[in-house]
Amino acid sequence: MAKSENSGVKSETAKPRKASVRKSNTAPVVPELKVVSAEVEETDFQEVLKKKELVELVMARTSSRKGVTRETVEACLEVLGEMLVEGREVSVPPFHKLRVAKMKEGSGGHLLTIKARVKSPKVEISDLPT
Repeated sequence: MAKSENSGVKSETAKPRKASVRKSNTAPVVPELKVVSAEVEETDFQEVLKKKELVELVMARTSSRKGVTRETVEACLEVLGEMLVEGREVSVPPFHKLRVAKMKEGSGGHLLTIKARVKSPKVEISDLPT
Protein backbone atom coordinates (compact mmCIF):
# COMPACT_ATOMS: atom_id res chain seq x y z
CA MET A 1 0.00 0.00 0.00
CA ALA A 2 1.25 3.46 -0.87
CA LYS A 3 1.18 6.29 1.63
CA SER A 4 -0.49 9.49 0.50
CA GLU A 5 1.67 12.62 0.80
CA ASN A 6 -1.14 14.96 1.85
CA SER A 7 -3.12 13.04 4.42
CA GLY A 8 -0.64 10.59 5.81
CA VAL A 9 -3.26 7.88 5.21
CA LYS A 10 -2.35 4.74 3.39
CA SER A 11 -4.08 4.37 0.04
CA GLU A 12 -5.73 1.10 -0.94
CA THR A 13 -4.38 1.12 -4.52
CA ALA A 14 -0.94 -0.22 -5.20
CA LYS A 15 1.07 0.49 -8.31
CA PRO A 16 1.77 -2.64 -10.36
CA ARG A 17 5.37 -3.60 -10.83
CA LYS A 18 6.88 -3.91 -14.25
CA ALA A 19 8.00 -7.39 -15.17
CA SER A 20 11.73 -7.65 -15.42
CA VAL A 21 13.10 -9.14 -18.61
CA ARG A 22 16.54 -10.62 -18.65
CA LYS A 23 18.50 -10.34 -21.85
CA SER A 24 20.43 -13.43 -22.75
CA ASN A 25 23.86 -13.23 -24.32
CA THR A 26 23.33 -16.51 -26.18
CA ALA A 27 21.68 -16.67 -29.60
CA PRO A 28 18.36 -18.52 -29.88
CA VAL A 29 18.61 -22.13 -31.00
CA VAL A 30 17.37 -22.52 -34.56
CA PRO A 31 16.62 -26.07 -35.73
CA GLU A 32 18.39 -27.22 -38.86
CA LEU A 33 16.09 -27.00 -41.86
CA LYS A 34 16.07 -29.66 -44.51
CA VAL A 35 15.09 -28.64 -48.04
CA VAL A 36 12.75 -31.13 -49.66
CA SER A 37 11.94 -30.94 -53.34
CA ALA A 38 8.27 -30.89 -54.26
CA GLU A 39 9.08 -32.17 -57.72
CA VAL A 40 8.35 -35.80 -58.44
CA GLU A 41 10.29 -37.67 -61.04
CA GLU A 42 8.29 -39.25 -63.83
CA THR A 43 9.92 -42.60 -63.07
CA ASP A 44 8.07 -42.70 -59.74
CA PHE A 45 4.82 -43.40 -61.56
CA GLN A 46 3.63 -46.38 -63.50
CA GLU A 47 2.72 -46.22 -67.15
CA VAL A 48 0.46 -43.41 -68.31
CA LEU A 49 -3.15 -44.42 -68.95
CA LYS A 50 -4.10 -43.04 -72.35
CA LYS A 51 -7.62 -42.53 -73.65
CA LYS A 52 -7.41 -45.50 -76.02
CA GLU A 53 -6.56 -47.89 -73.18
CA LEU A 54 -9.25 -46.32 -70.96
CA VAL A 55 -11.84 -46.92 -73.68
CA GLU A 56 -10.74 -50.57 -73.99
CA LEU A 57 -10.91 -51.11 -70.21
CA VAL A 58 -14.38 -49.56 -69.98
CA MET A 59 -15.52 -51.55 -73.01
CA ALA A 60 -14.38 -54.79 -71.36
CA ARG A 61 -16.25 -54.02 -68.14
CA THR A 62 -19.48 -52.89 -69.77
CA SER A 63 -19.62 -55.31 -72.71
CA SER A 64 -20.60 -52.46 -75.00
CA ARG A 65 -19.44 -51.64 -78.51
CA LYS A 66 -16.23 -49.68 -78.97
CA GLY A 67 -17.87 -46.71 -80.71
CA VAL A 68 -20.46 -46.23 -78.01
CA THR A 69 -17.89 -46.69 -75.25
CA ARG A 70 -15.50 -44.17 -76.84
CA GLU A 71 -18.26 -41.53 -77.12
CA THR A 72 -19.32 -42.13 -73.52
CA VAL A 73 -15.76 -41.93 -72.15
CA GLU A 74 -15.02 -38.77 -74.16
CA ALA A 75 -18.25 -37.14 -72.97
CA CYS A 76 -17.49 -38.01 -69.32
CA LEU A 77 -13.95 -36.60 -69.57
CA GLU A 78 -15.22 -33.41 -71.23
CA VAL A 79 -17.84 -32.86 -68.54
CA LEU A 80 -15.34 -33.51 -65.72
CA GLY A 81 -12.85 -31.10 -67.30
CA GLU A 82 -15.48 -28.39 -67.75
CA MET A 83 -16.67 -28.69 -64.16
CA LEU A 84 -13.13 -28.49 -62.79
CA VAL A 85 -12.30 -25.43 -64.94
CA GLU A 86 -15.46 -23.76 -63.58
CA GLY A 87 -14.03 -24.31 -60.09
CA ARG A 88 -16.56 -26.91 -59.04
CA GLU A 89 -15.55 -29.72 -56.71
CA VAL A 90 -16.35 -33.08 -58.26
CA SER A 91 -17.49 -35.87 -55.96
CA VAL A 92 -17.65 -39.11 -57.91
CA PRO A 93 -17.06 -42.50 -56.28
CA PRO A 94 -14.50 -44.10 -56.07
CA PHE A 95 -12.56 -40.81 -56.33
CA HIS A 96 -14.52 -39.23 -53.49
CA LYS A 97 -13.42 -35.68 -54.27
CA LEU A 98 -11.57 -33.95 -57.07
CA ARG A 99 -10.86 -30.25 -56.73
CA VAL A 100 -8.64 -27.70 -58.36
CA ALA A 101 -5.75 -26.67 -56.13
CA LYS A 102 -4.19 -24.27 -58.67
CA MET A 103 -5.29 -23.02 -62.07
CA LYS A 104 -3.25 -21.20 -64.67
CA GLU A 105 -4.48 -20.06 -68.06
CA GLY A 106 -2.11 -20.84 -70.89
CA SER A 107 -2.09 -20.45 -74.66
CA GLY A 108 -3.32 -24.01 -75.20
CA GLY A 109 -5.97 -23.97 -72.49
CA HIS A 110 -6.06 -24.22 -68.71
CA LEU A 111 -3.34 -25.86 -66.63
CA LEU A 112 -4.95 -27.42 -63.56
CA THR A 113 -3.31 -28.85 -60.48
CA ILE A 114 -5.89 -31.23 -59.08
CA LYS A 115 -6.13 -32.64 -55.59
CA ALA A 116 -7.84 -35.98 -55.46
CA ARG A 117 -8.92 -38.10 -52.56
CA VAL A 118 -9.15 -41.69 -53.67
CA LYS A 119 -10.36 -44.61 -51.61
CA SER A 120 -7.49 -46.97 -50.80
CA PRO A 121 -7.71 -50.33 -52.54
CA LYS A 122 -8.31 -53.23 -50.23
CA VAL A 123 -5.13 -55.29 -49.91
CA GLU A 124 -5.18 -58.91 -48.93
CA ILE A 125 -2.59 -60.00 -46.36
CA SER A 126 -1.41 -62.67 -48.78
CA ASP A 127 -0.62 -59.90 -51.31
CA LEU A 128 1.83 -58.17 -48.99
CA PRO A 129 5.55 -58.85 -49.50
CA THR A 130 7.18 -61.01 -46.87
